[in-house]
Amino acid sequence: MTLPFGRTSKMGNLIAIDYSMSCPGICIYKDTFEASKFYFFNKNKKLAQKWLGGQIIGTLDEQNYKSEEHRWDVISNWAMGIIRNNDPEHVVMEGYAYGSSAGMVFNIAENTGVLKHKIYKDGISLSVIAPTQVKKTFTGKGNSNKDAMYSTAREKFDFPDLLTLFSSKKVGNPISDLVDAFAIGHTFKNQS
Repeated sequence: MTLPFGRTSKMGNLIAIDYSMSCPGICIYKDTFEASKFYFFNKNKKLAQKWLGGQIIGTLDEQNYKSEEHRWDVISNWAMGIIRNNDPEHVVMEGYAYGSSAGMVFNIAENTGVLKHKIYKDGISLSVIAPTQVKKTFTGKGNSNKDAMYSTAREKFDFPDLLTLFSSKKVGNPISDLVDAFAIGHTFKNQS
């Protein structure tokens, strides 16, 4: 039997993705923070490093994009590199939030479509979960905000103090992206 690109065994990893154009987050999901591995991609140079002994890896987006299509290709190539290098069995992503930034809905959809197409071309199975389902499964409320998601991650899943780690005063990027990616993996695992 031929395995899809990137697979080294029949049982690979669950790759959970909080995908965006500004700071996508990826979690190689393993039920606990400590057992999972995290990646994010953004334009903040001071965050582009390995954190917690390499458990969290920030990559610097240094591109001056020629077009939106160029941007989507670069971001999806970054994500596919992580997916391919982590023995994927299945990829799960969060679906679209209907309250997405005004005027950006089509760009967000096209950006996500490029990644979904590349996942499909590699023969990796993909699921999409509604944002409200992720929030409800993770916190108990389908309309939880970023602070509630972060508090749940700290209290129930032993996440470290990412606010202090990233010298941040609020739960923003990349903290919310890492928490959301973990929550997406948790939701998928607990629905399957």
